[in-house]
Amino acid sequence: MEKLQGALRAKEREAAHLQRRAAAAETERDALADEVAALGRRSAELEAALSTLPDTVEQAQELARKNNVLLELLGEKEEEVEQLLEDLEESRAAYKTQLEELMQQVQAQHASAS
Repeated sequence: MEKLQGALRAKEREAAHLQRRAAAAETERDALADEVAALGRRSAELEAALSTLPDTVEQAQELARKNNVLLELLGEKEEEVEQLLEDLEESRAAYKTQLEELMQQVQAQHASAS
């Protein structure tokens, strides 16, 4: 009888141990299920973002083309402004020269009249 009681206690301990392991396994299973759900949501988000990638790339390429055109136009306008500034400087120099010649003529006329 004592032998049976010892065997029964051993089986009860083993049953309790197995129940604890089962509870721990359930807890771990629930945590893993939550993680799988979170990963599924993240996967869906990434797939949605990935689906917009071709449009985003196309938009970036179009913006790059526009940027290149604008840079070219800017370069042309800068050259135009530079040429206009040179023309203005030449006009100023010519005006100054004409003004100096006119002043010399006026002074020469005053000197000859005196």
